Amino acid sequence: QNEGKNGESRVASGSSDGCLRIWDHHSSRCVRTLQAHHQAVTSVVWGPGPSSVITGSTDCSVKLWNTRTGQQVRSWDGHAGTVTQVLADGGRAYSSSRDGTVRIWGVPAATGAAGAADATAESGA
Repeated sequence: QNEGKNGESRVASGSSDGCLRIWDHHSSRCVRTLQAHHQAVTSVVWGPGPSSVITGSTDCSVKLWNTRTGQQVRSWDGHAGTVTQVLADGGRAYSSSRDGTVRIWGVPAATGAAGAADATAESGA
């Protein structure tokens, strides 16, 4: 859940049709639908800015979205399996995948721009 402009509370969700939806928490109405991926969206997290969302998918990609404009800001490829989880912390996004890797992506919070992948960790699984 995130606060939109004028204190409006927003919720982001992903679905099997590849869409990212932004909902108004108070009215339970969908306020924006984006065709985020070609396959199912498996994970959604609010990004570093008040209108940024990061998504992961069965298409193995991670994407950064501006929910106010509806524009894709950045797409990261690097996983060889379904993205199972995305997280955001300050200027970084983290993604895990069924390929057994965790990737760290640079996402400068002040600019909303996204940097290239800067680290990969192999899981012990």
